[in-house]
Amino acid sequence: MIPADRLTPEGALLAARELVSASHGVLVRKSDVPGMAIVRGVFDALHAAGLAVPSGAEFDRYSHALGPFVVIADGFSPAELLAVVAHECEHVRQFWEGEYAKGQTVGATLNGGAAFAWLYLVEPEARVRFEARAYRTTLEVLRLLGAALPSIDDLTDSLARGYALDAAHVTFGRQLLESALASVRNGVYTTTSGVRVEAILKRHGVL
Repeated sequence: MIPADRLTPEGALLAARELVSASHGVLVRKSDVPGMAIVRGVFDALHAAGLAVPSGAEFDRYSHALGPFVVIADGFSPAELLAVVAHECEHVRQFWEGEYAKGQTVGATLNGGAAFAWLYLVEPEARVRFEARAYRTTLEVLRLLGAALPSIDDLTDSLARGYALDAAHVTFGRQLLESALASVRNGVYTTTSGVRVEAILKRHGVL
């Protein structure tokens, strides 16, 4: 367990900025993005219509990656901030590089760039696979910091509530996350952003 004073809010923000820079991204505070009230209203309408997306209030607490932009909500603890930024930086890496490009066994290669954005928006299976990888990054950073890992039920619930997925795709996501959770619990870190966070924290004497 890392002592609380080893990762200060200032240190977490510095590490987050280094990670975003290494990912060729741009860090943006969500509260600084114009038009968020309109987007919040859209999410409220979709949520009220029964779609499996966050409500407007829940949307305010979500962070996002929009292409190379890492849009971060307010109110995180130092550990949460770093874990959330790492999650979104993994999406930024996916945007630049694609995903599963080295022949892993969970499906075909997913391309980056405009193809990433299109697949994420219209193809639920691709969205699940992109998110499973990013959630693994979250788990890796939390374990590096000695924080409690969410349960598989918590992870599955996040997928079910936040990404407009049907039951079959939620089940598929749960299978991917079960594998990730077991691996991370054994100290195996494989995501680009997770490995980068470990290197940054070691360089700053946090680990």
